[in-house]
Amino acid sequence: MSNENHNAIWVNDLDGYVYIDSSDYEREAEVEARHAALRDIGEISLCNGKAISSELLDERGIEPHEWKWAFHEAERTLGRSSSDKELEKALVQALISLGRRYAVRRYAKWEKIPVSSAQTATLPMGLVALLHQFLSGQGFKNSEQFNPSIRQSLLEAAALEDVTAYHRTSIVQNLIHEIAGKSGVSQPRECLDREATRTMLSLARLHFSVLELKVDSFAHLSKLFTAYRKARHSEGFRQFDDSKITGKPIRNWRLRHLRPLSAFMPFSIRYGIERGIKHIEADLKLTRDIATNELALAQAGILLMRKTVYWYAGERMRNKAR
Repeated sequence: MSNENHNAIWVNDLDGYVYIDSSDYEREAEVEARHAALRDIGEISLCNGKAISSELLDERGIEPHEWKWAFHEAERTLGRSSSDKELEKALVQALISLGRRYAVRRYAKWEKIPVSSAQTATLPMGLVALLHQFLSGQGFKNSEQFNPSIRQSLLEAAALEDVTAYHRTSIVQNLIHEIAGKSGVSQPRECLDREATRTMLSLARLHFSVLELKVDSFAHLSKLFTAYRKARHSEGFRQFDDSKITGKPIRNWRLRHLRPLSAFMPFSIRYGIERGIKHIEADLKLTRDIATNELALAQAGILLMRKTVYWYAGERMRNKAR
């Protein structure tokens, strides 16, 4: 007996044809292709002897083609490094560059300051421009006359070693009070607008936070994080601190601000930096494959973060439409 339907097979026990849905074949083919792609990626070696399987990446929402894109981008970003130090430098700077944009926006939200001003503070001359804007807003119309003092103070703050951005910002605070004093103000702290001053000091701290992340090795990052840990430890015994703005005691005022900008970066980048530091401290060789995998994993993590945001945004829109 013949049957022109190619999606049917004859089953003797049933004495008839069983019709097969072609979509079953398509689904099986898709699953097999996915498994083949995952096998092709295999285990992904990372810093400090760590690794992650392609199957786990897939479970977390990173599809094979997305990983391959991230890996390609990582290869392109790292370029061709001629030495181990150059490779490490390229990886460190790529991770920081990748996370800085997100960190600046998160910092702005945390500090309740305008994103546009935060972005300006990251520019080389941005803090100078913001200081002039602040001084003008406080009634100091001829702020240009203080240019030498401003530039000198910022150079001194940037040149300090083994201190955090928080401590560098105190130089800016002293500068503001000094300028107010030279302008005939007897009590600078009381005459300055508190919210405007708070915003200005937050922007100064951001400027120095970006500056201190201009490093070229995991060892330099480790040194920076150690400085923050020591600073937080020394401040951790205080239940209350004097606010820089009002002088009133506020619980954990200093601790709230004693954190590097990397603390605001996405988890995928922070974990990559942490593994990199441990890798170098263990005196392990940073191979090109490991460096590329680390940067690709950071890229993939950000991609997953974006997908999650888009999914939640879509869910909110669908819920509103119901």
